[in-house]
Amino acid sequence: MLPEVRAFLDAFYGQDVPDFTSLPVEVMREAFSSGPPMDAPGPELAHVSDHLVPGPAREIPVRIYDPAPESAAPTRGMVFVHGGGFVIGDLDSHDGLCRRLADGLDMPVIAVHYRLAPEHPFPAAYEDALAATQWSQTQLSSTLGRPVSGVICCGDSAGGNLAAAVSLHLEPSTDVPIDLQVLLYPVVDLAGHYPSHDRNGQGYMLDTKSMAFFADTYCPDGIDRRDPRVSPIYAPRFNAAPPAIIVAAELDPLYDEAIAYAKALKAADVPVTLIEEAGMLHGFFTMTLALPSTVKRTETLINAIKSCLA
Repeated sequence: MLPEVRAFLDAFYGQDVPDFTSLPVEVMREAFSSGPPMDAPGPELAHVSDHLVPGPAREIPVRIYDPAPESAAPTRGMVFVHGGGFVIGDLDSHDGLCRRLADGLDMPVIAVHYRLAPEHPFPAAYEDALAATQWSQTQLSSTLGRPVSGVICCGDSAGGNLAAAVSLHLEPSTDVPIDLQVLLYPVVDLAGHYPSHDRNGQGYMLDTKSMAFFADTYCPDGIDRRDPRVSPIYAPRFNAAPPAIIVAAELDPLYDEAIAYAKALKAADVPVTLIEEAGMLHGFFTMTLALPSTVKRTETLINAIKSCLA
């Protein structure tokens, strides 16, 4: 195990760690947002602004990180959908990562705060992510004041699930296409069981009990967990999906899911760049203070995105 990972886990489990699944959702969210910071603030950008965009049930909060607001040159935009098990997380929880992506890619990033379960179970999060992505395809250009030539769908964990599902749904032949999907340790199968669920299910932050809680909260009884909008790996076809970058963390319970999804896309001749991060934990991209090597790993991701787009 990497020394920085071992030191972090020893410190984390050496304290009194509450069972988050036993807490009321409001307390869980407060504990998540007010706990000791694990991520450093991102770089200062030329313009960061909060907006509300039309959604199926309410206006959807988004935050636009624009590193070059004075530019008139065409650009792509990255729609970023945050993780948190469909239950926690918000625009602030992933602010540092969104800033690093916008700065490193020299590209606007549109962070989306979708409706959360249990107040809003499936399909609320999916519908909000879809609506915000469609808004980015049709309205982002006028908001930025410069042409948008394409959109990247990106998300981590539960957000990776939503980014993958949206990428499968949207037609590739629009005026502003989905050029790339970037899935960071995504959950892609809420119906299946994988060896890494057991192998990495205890002692590495995300555990099997939490995974079950998040899945049951997002998909209560009566929801088909093999619906591709819930579990993208069950899509009837993948050949129309955009190229993908998939990041799999070795010590993540979701590791085998990420690998299986990469294989499914490759079998349909979808170009896939698979980045396997040895010795890393689920969620590491938002842990730059706890795991300093994340800074370099983020640079690797940014370079991979640039290479795919080129």
